[in-house]
Amino acid sequence: MGIRLGVLGAFLRLADATPELVVEIEKAGYGTVWLAALGPKMLRLARERTAGTIPVLVTPEHTRRAREILGPGKLVLPGQQVVLDTDVERARATGRASVVTPALHVTNYTNNLRRIGFSDADLTGSGSDWLIDALVLHGDAATVAAGILAHLAAGADHVGITALGDDRAGALHAIADAVSSARASR
Repeated sequence: MGIRLGVLGAFLRLADATPELVVEIEKAGYGTVWLAALGPKMLRLARERTAGTIPVLVTPEHTRRAREILGPGKLVLPGQQVVLDTDVERARATGRASVVTPALHVTNYTNNLRRIGFSDADLTGSGSDWLIDALVLHGDAATVAAGILAHLAAGADHVGITALGDDRAGALHAIADAVSSARASR
């Protein structure tokens, strides 16, 4: 599953050969070309041929590695799922429902999770609690904000947040306030 490096390379060569294609993509409002790069080869391709990477289901350790490979001048924009809920079991259940299908059934995700320290045992069944805790930040707003700030400290330029649960808008507002407060106190 997933798009292979050669296919993406071919697309990027086409974009290079027809710069008007890139201009038309940007004019249409689709913006710059990004790669949702996870592994080292894809991250190098992102560095060489795109504006950066926008990976999901990653940890701050992956963000650190991505920044190291991409270097300065390229954007690292990880996506982070969050659950604003202090009931650990309920938060994990909410997070697990959104993680298991993509992360545990697609080879590029499982390979990446192994690279950043998860074992086969973490990736079986519905995923270990450690895996879910790492991929879906949960707790109160300050705890979730600390996890988002960990991505920024690891080299992210921005962190895209996907709130899970019943009150997604309320969660996003509370987390934004907590991130702002934490950054102001530094």
